Amino acid sequence: MRSSDSHGSPIGSSCRLASANFGSPFGFASASSSPSCSLASTSSNPSCSLASTVADKSTETEPQVLSFMQIMSDMDAVAMSVPEPETQTELGGQKNEHAGEEKAHFEHAGVEDQVTETETLLKCEAPTSVHSNKVTPMLEYNLAGQLFEDGRHRQGTGFDEKFEDVGGFSVLKPQVPLYEQIWLKYGHIASSQVLMDLYSAQVSVVTDIMNSVLDMNKQRVSELSSEMIEAWEKKIKMAEKLEFNISWLRKRFDLVKEDFYGVQKLQTALVEHDQAKARLVAAEQQLMFANNEMKKARENLSVLEARLTPLLIQKKMYEEKSTRLVLDGLL
Repeated sequence: MRSSDSHGSPIGSSCRLASANFGSPFGFASASSSPSCSLASTSSNPSCSLASTVADKSTETEPQVLSFMQIMSDMDAVAMSVPEPETQTELGGQKNEHAGEEKAHFEHAGVEDQVTETETLLKCEAPTSVHSNKVTPMLEYNLAGQLFEDGRHRQGTGFDEKFEDVGGFSVLKPQVPLYEQIWLKYGHIASSQVLMDLYSAQVSVVTDIMNSVLDMNKQRVSELSSEMIEAWEKKIKMAEKLEFNISWLRKRFDLVKEDFYGVQKLQTALVEHDQAKARLVAAEQQLMFANNEMKKARENLSVLEARLTPLLIQKKMYEEKSTRLVLDGLL
């Protein structure tokens, strides 16, 4: 039986030294901590190369790596227990010199199968939480779901019966379901930067704005009118002057306005097209009537031209008679 220290086992101490470098927080082995590991990384032995590869993994794979190193130790023990090739005597007195080599080959093949299975296990079961630390994008509306800072002023304002508290702000009860959706997604409409001493005024303005928002929420774009657009525009401008949190509504309203006036322009263009087409049809009808009249006139002219020669003879005769005296030839 041969020793791994004296014979340089292919799965020997240089691989075990590589296990000393698994303490880096980023999963990288230190080049100065163990010279033997540096030698192991350049060795032609595939088992030591595998150990070096595993050492470069993240520290989150340490449980699997420790299991792997246990297997490597077991493999080392197996390698130490492999006897030197021996010769056996076959029948007839001849020695079988290949018997020991075949036995060592099968045992070594079993060890390599374990190494392959361990490497596959490490590749398949290595945790992927290292790649899951993605940066969460900032919310577009950072006031979403936050409490209203000046809600403390609502005491004694007379809104308690008809209004309900939503995130620290008094909201008219019929408007609460829709307002809650707005608050959780965009934040409170009222601003804590203006009308700070007039909480009741803030509630009144928000109630007025919410009436328009409720109407918008029920209205189809195809059923809009210029009067509605103008009224909503005034409400939104008022909220903007008060620096209320209304930018989300302005963005959608501008898109709706663009579509509304775009449809109106399209309808106007279509009406003008229809009118031009109607005028063309009318002109074509007039032209057709004129062509028919012209045809009739030409036909009448042909008839008259056929009767023209006798008429010219009569005309000449009448011209000759017109030159004579009334009593010419009578006396």
